[in-house]
Amino acid sequence: MLKNLISGIILLFERPIRIGDMVDVQGQHGTVSTIGIRSCVVQLFDGTELLIPNSALLENMVNNWTYSNRLVRFSLKVGVAYGSDTGRVADLLTEVAGQHELVRKEPNPRAFLMDFSENALVFELRYWIDVKECSYTQVGSDLRLEIVTSFAKDHIRIAFPQRDLHLDSLRPIQVEVVPVNRETRPSANHNIAYK
Repeated sequence: MLKNLISGIILLFERPIRIGDMVDVQGQHGTVSTIGIRSCVVQLFDGTELLIPNSALLENMVNNWTYSNRLVRFSLKVGVAYGSDTGRVADLLTEVAGQHELVRKEPNPRAFLMDFSENALVFELRYWIDVKECSYTQVGSDLRLEIVTSFAKDHIRIAFPQRDLHLDSLRPIQVEVVPVNRETRPSANHNIAYK
């Protein structure tokens, strides 16, 4: 209790966390609603409230999204099929973000080709928003929906997991028709086995 009291005094005087700040505490995201002598209350984005001892805020790593700046950079990844026009993909991604009214124009949104993955060319779209002004989850959803529409108009395919099978063409595939026991499978007359 004494440790929490001292931590509360430090929080009130140094103000590393203020009421209204958006914070991330051990994977829990929310807004600080109360700073007391012994504990702080963080209202999570699902409406529940998290009571955090003041000492935990000072002793553990806390990510304060709005400590000195309300602008936060977010990113989303999309994989497109190999053979896609990479320049056009990057242009479409930046256009989609640039047309969203809640995405900041400065710093401007940018798209990068991040990886040659097993099934796709992986692009990352980076954009900035004011987290006090809007829901970052809603903005991300809006952008994904618009990306799907824009890619469809330009005939750019969003990649999906796939496998290429290569058969040994030096030897023919042996096919054998095997009678089936009617007691176990009365509806079938034959079973085809591949070797």
